[in-house]
Amino acid sequence: MKLFITVGNQIAIVENDQVIYHPLNEFAHGIEIFNNQLFIAVREFQSIIDYNIKVFDLKFNLIKTLQSPYKLQDVHEIMIHNNKLWITCAYDDKIVIYDFETDKWQEWYPLGIPEPIPNIEDIRKYDHHHFNSIMIDENYIYLMANNLQYAHSELHTFDLSFNHLSSIQIGKQSHNIWEKGDELLVCSSAEQKIIGTKGFNLDLSDKETFIRGVTITPEGDIYIGASLIAPREERQLLYSKIYHLDKNYKLLDTFTMDQIGAIYAIRIV
Repeated sequence: MKLFITVGNQIAIVENDQVIYHPLNEFAHGIEIFNNQLFIAVREFQSIIDYNIKVFDLKFNLIKTLQSPYKLQDVHEIMIHNNKLWITCAYDDKIVIYDFETDKWQEWYPLGIPEPIPNIEDIRKYDHHHFNSIMIDENYIYLMANNLQYAHSELHTFDLSFNHLSSIQIGKQSHNIWEKGDELLVCSSAEQKIIGTKGFNLDLSDKETFIRGVTITPEGDIYIGASLIAPREERQLLYSKIYHLDKNYKLLDTFTMDQIGAIYAIRIV
């Protein structure tokens, strides 16, 4: 088993409690693994928000760059479901979808095309909801909205035809969505908690960190990233941790990585 972790300008690969780093010439955020290929959302260092999707083999040989006809701005989580790549674009509140079978792209604004927000910096100008995480099951699409303008994050539910069904407030600066039985769980990142839609609440009791990045093994073990809270320009100089929990959410181990910077996403092979 290997964990692939995006941490700024490199990918950390954790195997048997050992970590190796693969440097990148770009900043990486979302990551997905499909058909023994790595899909990584990257941006050049001089760019603040403009991303593209690069595809590598598991030895980091570049296979191709996916050419989206739509802008991919402030990309966060990416995922593959039913032969489609779903890309969260936090800057302008949209999801971009690529269909592997048809080679077609689609642009979806879940809550409508955003109007510019007055008197706000450019990086947040169209960012009303800040969609950062996505999960899809056999019936529904779930999106996490985490905009710092609001006290709480919101979990939005859509049907597979993109109709908006509901939204609930859940956590603070929340990220990631996954299932535990018939309950949805999220990282309430600013509270260092895992919380659920039906009352689940697990305090990881580490007030210095911001939890983000989740992956689950076929056996049900959970790995969660925890990054030291710091100004953006200092994050890449600090250590981060990986929490390893069993399927009953008992903490089994904590793995620390020195001077690695903030963890953004985790996937498992």
